[in-house]
Amino acid sequence: MADLTAANVTVTIQKKGRIPGFGRITRASLAFGNGALTIPAGGLIPLPVATKFGVNTFYGMIPMGGSTGYLFKYVAASHSLLVLHADYDAVADGALIAAAAVAIAAQVLPVVVFGK
Repeated sequence: MADLTAANVTVTIQKKGRIPGFGRITRASLAFGNGALTIPAGGLIPLPVATKFGVNTFYGMIPMGGSTGYLFKYVAASHSLLVLHADYDAVADGALIAAAAVAIAAQVLPVVVFGK
């Protein structure tokens, strides 16, 4: 199976604003996954460029959760979304591990983006 790429992540901007003395803030949603494409190695899904989020320079992103049992975290060093899930095997019950090589179903993840 093929891995998810930044081209497979759709950004829908819901609201844009400014924080005086800081920069821009954007509320958006990310849509990705279709049950066929897999999460790349390390559990990191590459994200589209900053301008797709309504900012010129990306400062950070806060994923606002999801309802599918996955935990999402923004990784600034690689401008990607880390996907974690609980590993319920007999060795490490409930430990969060990267969800690499998992064919993830369709997701819509609300996010808040900070930038300039």
